[in-house]
Amino acid sequence: MRRRINPNKPTKLEYMTGKMALQTAIKVAKGFANSVDSKYFPKYERRSMNVFLNPRLLICFGVLVSACTIPQPTPLKPIPIFSHSSPIRVVQSNPPLQRRIQPAVVYFANDSHEVSPSANKVLAEFLDQFTDPNWPPIVLEGHTDSNNSEVYNVNLSKQRTFSVKGTLTQSGYPDDQIIEVAKGEFQPIASNASPSGLKLNRRVVVKPYQE
Repeated sequence: MRRRINPNKPTKLEYMTGKMALQTAIKVAKGFANSVDSKYFPKYERRSMNVFLNPRLLICFGVLVSACTIPQPTPLKPIPIFSHSSPIRVVQSNPPLQRRIQPAVVYFANDSHEVSPSANKVLAEFLDQFTDPNWPPIVLEGHTDSNNSEVYNVNLSKQRTFSVKGTLTQSGYPDDQIIEVAKGEFQPIASNASPSGLKLNRRVVVKPYQE
């Protein structure tokens, strides 16, 4: 069983403090008595000095002095008692959900880099996803079909990304947050043997930048 502490009982530090105060008071009283000349007390002389140096009187005087110096014990704070029958409820805060940015695809006419009205609408919907003034970096990937030479198609894909970048910057997107990549005809998503496949390959993909 754990031993209970009596708050009214002085601690060891308080006991040593009172003891030192008692010894100091006895020394001060003896020194004061020895320094007094007997001529100031003609009636009592030596006997009065002996009475003044009575050990019982000195002890009483020391007890009074020590009582003034011993600090009062600090009341103990009640310790909260937890019951196993009532478990503690832990509330966890869920982090805010980050909305995923959906990429956009802009298509172009044959051998052209002009942004069509339908492409402007796609880019406007892409910009509607951003509500924070801290614009994230995005990537513009330009692609072409295989109707021309490889070098020509690389330059054409670069011109298409430049056109899309101009449309985005005019709408408020920072220029330094846009990265352009010219892919040319090397990453087709459909066959170039059909008109529908050629149309799908003439595109610019706008997507968030990922390291």
